[in-house]
Amino acid sequence: YYCYPKVREFARGDLVVFYEPKKEGGRGAAIGAAVVLEVAIDTPVALHSRFSNLGIYQLSDVNAHANTAGNAMAIRFGLFEPFEKPVALTRIREFLGNATNIQGLTPISRDPYERIRTEGLGES
Repeated sequence: YYCYPKVREFARGDLVVFYEPKKEGGRGAAIGAAVVLEVAIDTPVALHSRFSNLGIYQLSDVNAHANTAGNAMAIRFGLFEPFEKPVALTRIREFLGNATNIQGLTPISRDPYERIRTEGLGES
């Protein structure tokens, strides 16, 4: 996953929820969960060279995420679990707090992560 390098607090072992916004026909819900395996901030050329074997992105795609210093961020995830039942934003906010903006990249602490994950997997 490539993105603009504005979230520096991501680290190996962080728990994340993948949220699909409502725009362009999206569901407005969390659709899966994963664990961060690796985070790197570097030039698009270096990141693409390092991670291109893991995905479908071209160098031009990575270039689109570069900041004014010429760097982009790559995040490698593992243990991805697609949700059987997408978890709506209103429900996520019940677990994380009403001011939560899950649409950006934000590490989530274990307890709310497990509540969202359990509900999404249909285990609640």
